[in-house]
Amino acid sequence: MLLNVTDKQKEDKIPPVVRLGFRPFFLFGALYSCVVIVIWAGLYVHPNTFSLTVPSLWWHAHEMLFGFAMAIVGGFLMTAVQNWTGVPGTRGLKLFVVFMLWLAARLSFWVDVPIWSSLALDTLFIVCITWSVGHRVVVTKRQRNYLFIPILAMAAALNTLSYGVLLGYVSLPINQVWHSTLLWYMMLISVMGGRVIPFFTEKKLSVEIPSVPEWLERVINISFLLLISVTLALGTDNTIARGLLLLMGIAQGFRLLSWQGWKAYSEPMLFSLHVFYLFLPLGLLLKAVVTDPWASQLIWHLFAIGALGGVILAMITRVTLGHTGRNVYQGPMFAWLFCMLFMSALVRVFGIWLWPSYSLALVSASALLWTISYGWFVMCFGPMLVKARADGAAG
Repeated sequence: MLLNVTDKQKEDKIPPVVRLGFRPFFLFGALYSCVVIVIWAGLYVHPNTFSLTVPSLWWHAHEMLFGFAMAIVGGFLMTAVQNWTGVPGTRGLKLFVVFMLWLAARLSFWVDVPIWSSLALDTLFIVCITWSVGHRVVVTKRQRNYLFIPILAMAAALNTLSYGVLLGYVSLPINQVWHSTLLWYMMLISVMGGRVIPFFTEKKLSVEIPSVPEWLERVINISFLLLISVTLALGTDNTIARGLLLLMGIAQGFRLLSWQGWKAYSEPMLFSLHVFYLFLPLGLLLKAVVTDPWASQLIWHLFAIGALGGVILAMITRVTLGHTGRNVYQGPMFAWLFCMLFMSALVRVFGIWLWPSYSLALVSASALLWTISYGWFVMCFGPMLVKARADGAAG
């Protein structure tokens, strides 16, 4: 639950949708993911269906990573920092401006403007997130959360590289930029998941979960940084990357087992976090051992749909219920929503792997399953995000 660190009378004058970062960015980020997926599925089957100012494959990858996922990350961090520091989060007009930066960047790919303007808008958006989080944790000396400043700076650098490749200023294979960015998100999921998943599990199930030593957390983070660097420079089809993938996959697997997620089977809200986190060690291990280039390429969607899309969906449902004054474990029936996304990942990777001749149909099926999952979130949780808290508190 959010700390009561705001003036309730002033809060009531602010439209609910811009009272905290999770509200506009969860709602419109989830909605935008459906738009991107539907458009991409159309372009995949019929390449000339829509007219973009950038290559369609570049747009699809960029907008899922820096449009959809970055919106959710921004909304989450700008909300969480209020709990971490006790300092009121970005809200009102300031939050609206940050949201408009994000929206303008998304719309810029459909109008005749220079590509550098899209880069400028995206960069300003990430800078605003970094400032919103960074200055609060620095002022209140929450040293444990200082790491989000360089983490977000790395995201801004990867975003700039993606534009640099597009414009021909950077001579890197674009896939290495996308894959490095996906691994950046996996690092973020590892950091945040390592904090909240065992905590939620202990609290709900009354079990004791052994804490991970601080030095081991640092080793995991450093390993991710090394893997991201190697992937950016050389890709993952080399001895160094495969060694890191294998070691990290094993470490993440044992870490997940220690969280005792199987005990949460009867609680979909909690169990989904463990299930979707499983795609992280699974993806790492498969990337380490699968040598066929075509199959190895498919595995990236275990990270993109299973780990990233899945953990995001599990978290935004939970955060929306909790931060709008509702009981997290007494919300709408949504276990099937997680099942749809789980199936989307399996169809996109293993379906095409086993039946490549049906790739067009399977990509469309995976896109449909994603759209059903996130579309249902928008329809069911959207009203909660645009209305005041059910308990009458601020936030």
